[in-house]
Amino acid sequence: MMIDEKIINKIRKVLALTKSTYQEEAQAALLKAQELMAQHGLTMAEIEISQETGKEKQVEDICISEKRRNTWFEKSLAGIIGENFRCHPYAVLGEGIYFIGLKEDVEIAKEVYLYALNTMLYLSNNYVKTNRNPVVSINSRHLKNDYLTGFLKGLRDKFKEQIESKGYALILAKDALVIQTVNEKKLQKGQKSRIVTGGSADAKEAGYRDGKSFNEKQKIIH
Repeated sequence: MMIDEKIINKIRKVLALTKSTYQEEAQAALLKAQELMAQHGLTMAEIEISQETGKEKQVEDICISEKRRNTWFEKSLAGIIGENFRCHPYAVLGEGIYFIGLKEDVEIAKEVYLYALNTMLYLSNNYVKTNRNPVVSINSRHLKNDYLTGFLKGLRDKFKEQIESKGYALILAKDALVIQTVNEKKLQKGQKSRIVTGGSADAKEAGYRDGKSFNEKQKIIH
C-alpha cells in the first residue's frame, strides 16, 4: 500500500498537539489522530518516525527513581504509568526503577510517575495521620497499605476508562523499536511482593477515590 506522506505529516502534526498542557486540547488531538489513522488504515509504526524530519527514533533505558529498595507500591505505580505512557517498566534490586521507551515518552512518563508517587505518599500519610484510631489495633503501615492499594486500583481504573471512552488504545501502543529493545534485554519477571494490609475498607475506598480523581496535568502539592 502506498503511504500518502501528506496524510502522515498531518497525523504527526495532530500528535504534536497531544503534548499540550491543556488537557481538553490534548484529548481532542488524540481522538483526531486515532480517527485519521483508522480512516487511512495506518499504524503508529508507519507514522511515528520522528517529530523532527531526518532524525531516527531514539529509545532510552533510564533509571527514573534511584532506590536501594523498591517498594511494592512503587513497582505497581511504575507498571500503571508505563502501560499508559508507552514505556516498559522494570526494577533492579539495589538500583531502582527503570523505563524503556522512546525518548520523549520516557521524559513524560518519568515526570508523571514522580508526581503521582509524591501525591500518593502525601495523601496516604495524611490519611493515616487523620484516621488512625488508637482504639482499633491496626498498624499504621498496614493502614497506609490499605489506602495505597485503593489508590493504585483507582488510578488503574481511571486510565482504563479513559482508554475505553476516548479510544486511546491505538495511540498508547508501544513502538516496535521499544518492544525490540525490551526483548533483546531478556528481562526476568521478579517475585511478587507480599503486601500486609490492615483490612480497612474505609482506607481502601478513600484511596480509590483519590486515585480515580488523580490528574497528571494538575499539581496539587506545591
